[in-house]
Amino acid sequence: MKDLCRRRFLHGSLAPTGLALLSGCGLPSLPWQPPPKIPRIGFLGTTTAPAEIEALRDGLRELGHVEGRSVVIEERWADSTEQFPALATELVGLPVDLIVAGGTVATQAAMSATSTIPIVFLNSGDPVQAGLVASLARPGGNMTGLSNQQAQTGGKRLQLLRDLVPGVSRVMFLTTVVAQTTGALQEAQALGLTIPDSVLAQATETIK
Repeated sequence: MKDLCRRRFLHGSLAPTGLALLSGCGLPSLPWQPPPKIPRIGFLGTTTAPAEIEALRDGLRELGHVEGRSVVIEERWADSTEQFPALATELVGLPVDLIVAGGTVATQAAMSATSTIPIVFLNSGDPVQAGLVASLARPGGNMTGLSNQQAQTGGKRLQLLRDLVPGVSRVMFLTTVVAQTTGALQEAQALGLTIPDSVLAQATETIK
């Protein structure tokens, strides 16, 4: 009878203990268990844009990460675009869990180096035209990020203005980016809006 009670006790105690070990919670780490993996972020950028890495660090700190403890950043800097492919391959070989790429060329190099590691691009041109994503609505693959789509941006601003002020007909559009002016003119015509020629002439003169 004592043996039966002992077996029942051991069964009732060891079963939840085993579940806790499998789930990794409820018990302290055992000496032979490896320490938890620290995520590695690979950063691929150009020496002419060092502010991008600081922005990344600021964002991670805001999320509560401590570099070297909860996240590791592996930096690779290129003095010329020709260096990007080798640097991207180096990051993939470490390996890293994520690649942050500054600019279109760096992103293309990272894209050629891996199709499985997630890639976040910064300050790229039109990602569809550059072949980074299939479409803006459905990027596909392992790509996502931020782009400077100047032509589309101008048109989208006019669309938002029309939604906010349905009765608007004449719009003053000021910019120093030629691509934005082109996109704004095309979208203005589609929306039935008028941008005064005098404003465009002044903007063009300012750009020159």
